[in-house]
Amino acid sequence: MDGAPLEGAKVIFEPQQATDKARRRASSATTESDGSYTLQYNSDASGATPGSHKVLISKMPDDPEQAGEQLIPAKYNNKTELTAEVKEGDNSFDFDLKSK
Repeated sequence: MDGAPLEGAKVIFEPQQATDKARRRASSATTESDGSYTLQYNSDASGATPGSHKVLISKMPDDPEQAGEQLIPAKYNNKTELTAEVKEGDNSFDFDLKSK
């Protein structure tokens, strides 16, 4: 965020145009210290279904005293403006998040 990798953030890709229940399943990941992530579709498969996705990124504080406080602006999570077009095969998506 703000040009630096964001460790421990939850990344969710939600399919937007899938017609059957199986293809509507979201994929998720947690970012590493370098900001990288690998989406998991389910316990046996990584990646995301091909097509248009809404992308949500969230991070909660490590301090239990701050539980429930979102560290990332709403425009990246519950009011996300992020999207991604997943193609067949390998994909890579980087998101330049700003704290303000």
